[in-house]
Amino acid sequence: MTMNSPHSSGFTLLELILIITLIGILAAVALPKIDLATYRDDTEANLLLSHLRYAQHRSMVTGGGWNITFGTDSYSLADENDTAQDFPGLGSTVEVTAITSSRAVLYFDSLGTPDDDAFSNNTNNVTTLTTITIGGQTFTVEPYSGGIL
Repeated sequence: MTMNSPHSSGFTLLELILIITLIGILAAVALPKIDLATYRDDTEANLLLSHLRYAQHRSMVTGGGWNITFGTDSYSLADENDTAQDFPGLGSTVEVTAITSSRAVLYFDSLGTPDDDAFSNNTNNVTTLTTITIGGQTFTVEPYSGGIL
């Protein structure tokens, strides 16, 4: 006749309570270290960078004049006729925490370089560096090449 072992496999209630308590303590210590403000700032900066490149690309494809207008807590996209256009997946205006720019409106000409107006005749290109600060990050738009760094 076979006898059942007095030791069964599994966890005791005490072991389960101890493990759950340890997980709770670790979560209470780790969660406050997640900084949502930094995450938001990085997201806003990355989104602006892609939107600058999008406006530049649209200008190159359509013959120039697309622009981004900067406010203190938003920026918006418009085409060569100054008609509001939507960013992909968003509206024409993006709300952000705070943004500053050395130019109120940044136009791009048909070659993708910064321009002073919507007329893409390449005779009145911007000759100074354009700086845009958002979320603690500063982007620069090169005057002659249109490089966005």
